[in-house]
Amino acid sequence: MEFVQSAAGDKSWRIRYILAEKIPDLAKLLGSTNLLPIFVKFLQDPESEVKVITTNRAAKFCKLLDSKAITANILPHLVTLSKDPIVHVRRSFTPNRVEALAENVLPLAGLVGAAGTKAHILPIFLTLIKDTSADVRLPLLKNLEELNKVIGVENISDSLMGAINQLAGDKKWRVRMTVIDYSIIMAKIMGEKLFQEKFGNLCLSWLDDNVYAIREAAIKNIKEVTAILGSKWAEKHVLPKLFSYQTHSNYLFRMSPLFAISLIAPLLSQEAIEGKVMPFVLNQMADKVPNIRFNVAKCLKVMTPLLKNESLKAAAMKALTQLGSDSDFDVRYHSVKSNSK
Repeated sequence: MEFVQSAAGDKSWRIRYILAEKIPDLAKLLGSTNLLPIFVKFLQDPESEVKVITTNRAAKFCKLLDSKAITANILPHLVTLSKDPIVHVRRSFTPNRVEALAENVLPLAGLVGAAGTKAHILPIFLTLIKDTSADVRLPLLKNLEELNKVIGVENISDSLMGAINQLAGDKKWRVRMTVIDYSIIMAKIMGEKLFQEKFGNLCLSWLDDNVYAIREAAIKNIKEVTAILGSKWAEKHVLPKLFSYQTHSNYLFRMSPLFAISLIAPLLSQEAIEGKVMPFVLNQMADKVPNIRFNVAKCLKVMTPLLKNESLKAAAMKALTQLGSDSDFDVRYHSVKSNSK
């Protein structure tokens, strides 16, 4: 113990860093209560790297403490760190990508319970979710389930959506892409009603993004969200949005509904497939752009096995035959390929 105390006060921050990195393991040997003062000291260390690695070890170390010790000794310092002027303290630093406060505070919610979370974790979350750095806000979404398990996202939905809307409008398309990935977590946590109220329009707005990678990710995301929320959600909210692209002036956007339908069709009800989706797909055959027509053929390959109505099956086969004699080579190729068993 004497050696540990000596290392904790070493002038070299690298020595203190190594000790902070190993402190959860040392606590199992020497006792968490004995090492608590050192852990708290490291949370206030003048070197940001030491504060970062200590915060990174907070969840493991706090598992060895009771909730009273956590709320009295650890959480007040995490509140201070949530306002630290250095971004990598609030989030992480490279090249080793050591996760800091934003990625480690929410897992503590399960250790301090609902009352402790509302009193201590929630204020930290509300501070960080408004952070000027996207690198700080994004990790909070990653660990949002931890908070939801304890107090539910209904308590923070307004603050949460404010941050999400900022991230979704970020100039960096890779930041926007990350938010799309996290929308699946939102669907699981929120359920259909709250998701649609808070997140639905934003989820569909990504289909309008000027970056193809975003539109592609949005389409894949719609499939995952439909699998979670069900066909009724997709039929009520997604299909009207997809159908609206039929007359879009840019053919790249007219292709999006065909891509999406190919993915979500197996998840839809028979009524929607035969009564809404098939007529839309068949209408796209008249598009002047070959790329649209050969994607109709690809879409029909997915749709046809799902059809129970014999007249619609016949219409699908007739459409593929018609496209098989198209003036464009690519359309003919994909039509013949889609028509083959």
